[in-house]
Amino acid sequence: MDLTKPPEYRPLPAPACSKCGGQMEEGFILEDGRIGPSADSWIAGKPQFGFFGAAGMDQHKIVTFACVQCGYLESYIRLPKNSAPA
Repeated sequence: MDLTKPPEYRPLPAPACSKCGGQMEEGFILEDGRIGPSADSWIAGKPQFGFFGAAGMDQHKIVTFACVQCGYLESYIRLPKNSAPA
């Protein structure tokens, strides 16, 4: 399973750096969890944690781009292919 480009998500082209205009490289921010490392997710709204964490809340995978010239990080959520364009 390729976690960097899951088929159920729309492609996300690398943007130009909003700080210096440089080339951005796709990656992710690693969360060093208690059970093991994993990629972070984004959840809309204010945090609401229960016994099972954020289970049941609508979660989105995060992709982060790093500028290869100045090091600036910019993060986006991956949108499902069937979601309406912005």
